Amino acid sequence: DVPIPANADIDFDNLLVLGAEDGWIGRLALTVPYKMPEMYAFYEREMPRFGWLKITSVRAAISTMTYSRGDRIATVTLSSRTIGGTAIDFTVAPANPLAEKSSFQRALPKVPAGTSS
Repeated sequence: DVPIPANADIDFDNLLVLGAEDGWIGRLALTVPYKMPEMYAFYEREMPRFGWLKITSVRAAISTMTYSRGDRIATVTLSSRTIGGTAIDFTVAPANPLAEKSSFQRALPKVPAGTSS
């Protein structure tokens, strides 16, 4: 449902996943041996391949990318590790159904559950 880079290690101390497959919510914490600019490019390329539509992003010392897919929102936070590589935090949560949707959000295509590439 979300792309995970090769050679990623899961940080089980910071893992909280509820649900399964295309409906999970929670936090997925990873570390990878790749530099942050490589991971930023990886997620810009791979998230749309998994059906996620970019809402916004901030590229900085700590980069944040926010995506929408169906009724869920994913936030990817990337930060360089002092010992090398990148820490990746995924937070996936349901979109607020009571929030008034902007014209941009109303124009977004609905992605059926279970659809990914």
